[in-house]
Amino acid sequence: MINIRRGTFETNSSSTHSICITKEDKNVKIPEKLRVNIRNYEFGWEYDKYLSTDEKFAYLVMGIVSGWDDNFIEDSKRLDKLLKMLKNIGVNSIHIEGLDIVCYGDSGTYYDPYDGYVDHASEMEEMVEVLLENEEMLKRYLFSNDSFILTGNDNEDGYQTISVSYDHNTFYKGN
Repeated sequence: MINIRRGTFETNSSSTHSICITKEDKNVKIPEKLRVNIRNYEFGWEYDKYLSTDEKFAYLVMGIVSGWDDNFIEDSKRLDKLLKMLKNIGVNSIHIEGLDIVCYGDSGTYYDPYDGYVDHASEMEEMVEVLLENEEMLKRYLFSNDSFILTGNDNEDGYQTISVSYDHNTFYKGN
């Protein structure tokens, strides 16, 4: 079945995520320790708003290791860069649970977040690349309650609207 939504032919509906990153440095609280079990997080079709540092960190880590380029070495370099940036920002202890490294002979090596996921994480490339090139934006994304993730789906309205009264950057992830 082919549906027409928003003037585009589509064969199915999917998750849509709107990410708001404040441009203001106020309300940024950097924790000394960051600990997350990414198996506890699923970012899919549900209509929800994610504000906590743990939620935003899990979302970003899964976006990095979901391998839009199917290259374990590049995923590892991006993850290492993120961890180094966090230490530069002032996070002294970082612990990520639930991220397995899987090797299957000729099939290659990859990260497996087990039960945790971001629906169609392969579409996060732009956001991940921007955050890994901009330490200040990364700091505001993770550690400000003015930055958040809205999840939903395109069955009804498509992307959830970000309605805030402050300057911000917006990223959309959809399918």
